[in-house]
Parts: sequence; C-alpha cells; structure tokens
Amino acid sequence: DRPIPVDWADAKELGVPVDSLTKSGEDNASYAELPSAAGRSTSFTDWEKEFTTWLAGVQDIDLFRSPSMNIISNSGETEAEFRVRLSQMARETRDDQTEKLRAKYTPKIQALQEKVRKATQAVEKEKDQVKAADLQSAISIGATLLGALSGRRTSSRVATAARGVGRSISQRGDISSATANETALKEQLTALQAEFDTEVAALASKINPTTETFEAVSIHPKKTDIAVQLLAVLWQPYLQTPQGGETPAW
Repeated sequence: DRPIPVDWADAKELGVPVDSLTKSGEDNASYAELPSAAGRSTSFTDWEKEFTTWLAGVQDIDLFRSPSMNIISNSGETEAEFRVRLSQMARETRDDQTEKLRAKYTPKIQALQEKVRKATQAVEKEKDQVKAADLQSAISIGATLLGALSGRRTSSRVATAARGVGRSISQRGDISSATANETALKEQLTALQAEFDTEVAALASKINPTTETFEAVSIHPKKTDIAVQLLAVLWQPYLQTPQGGETPAW
C-alpha cells in the first residue's frame, strides 16, 4: 500500500521452481493482509508491462563463448559445466575430423607402402642376380685356371670369365640404384606418415576446451523477446517457533 506498490529495482531472485508453488497453504495457516493494489486486476497488467521494461533496461545474460568451437554456453550453465559439455563435443568433432584425415591419407600411404614393398623386392632380386653372377664368374675363372694348368687353349674361357665379371660389376650397380630407390620411397613414406600425425596432433591442440580461454558474451534482452510466464501474488510460508519467532518454511 505504498505510493509505488511494486518497485522492481528492489526485487530479488527467489530460486523456487514455479511448479512447486501451491494454490493454498497448510490448514489453520494465517495470512498477511492482501495489499489493496493487488485486489485490482488492472494492477497485474501494469506490473507485467513495468517488469518487462525493467528487465529490458537493466538485466543482461552473461554467457561464455568457445572460440575454437564457436559455441555459446546455455543460460545458467556454469563455466565448469560448459567445459564438460564442450569436451564431449570436442572428442566427437576430433574423431570425425581424424577419420576424414585418415580417409585422405590412407590411400596415399598404402600406395607408397606398395611401392616400398616392390622396391625391396627389386633390391633382393638384384642381390640374388649378383650372387648368381659371382658364382658363375667364379666357376668360369676356375675353369680358365684349370685349363691353363692343363695346357689347354684358354682364350675363349678368359673372355667368358671377363664377361661374367663385367656382368657382376654391372649388377652391383643395379643393386645400388635399386637400394637408392628403396631408400627414397621409405623416406617419402616416413614424411607422409609424419604429415598425417602432425595434422592429427594439430586437431587436438586446436579443439581443447579444457584449457582455452572463453570469451565473455553479454546478451541484452529486447522487450519483444521477453515473455512473462506468470505474475502472481505469493505468500511466503513461515513456521512459528516455540519461542514465538518465525523461521522460513521453504
């Protein structure tokens, strides 16, 4: 019954869920007298308009924004709760992006692995050919020496032995070339694998809600965005103590 019955600047948040309110109190309860302004229905219409205007003028919603994921926290969500929720989303996002990277790199890695396998086979083949050529050269040289000792003509055998030594030397060159090719391919494979690992690691550092610094987001409400769900007179229940005092009953 003051000149201004309701001053929203003096309001405080009670934190009681609306669905916990009842339309009647305990039996034998006594009630404070209803202010005269609350007995007029037009008062509630005016108060709702004033409440909406007051909210739009002084009430902001302070939220958090994750720069790495471009997600804003929910109203009432604490920073810790927001980080937990983002961590789960980040894991799912990293898994999805990692699979995309794996799909991109796997064909390239497999192709290089196949080239390395063939290059290794080529090196082994060249080594086998050198062994065979060395054995053939040794046999030719042995036969040439034996012929010389026995006094037989050895000119053709010497030529054959010389050709065998030449082939052996040439095939050793082939081994060197094949080995160099194998080494180069292995280096390419190592570099490609390292590139994949680096990109996967970059995802982990890019999306890490547990350590990133959140941006503060302040939302200023518009009157057109405010919907008052309930405006009512509320009696706050108190219990009378044996000493004659009162204690809140909520």
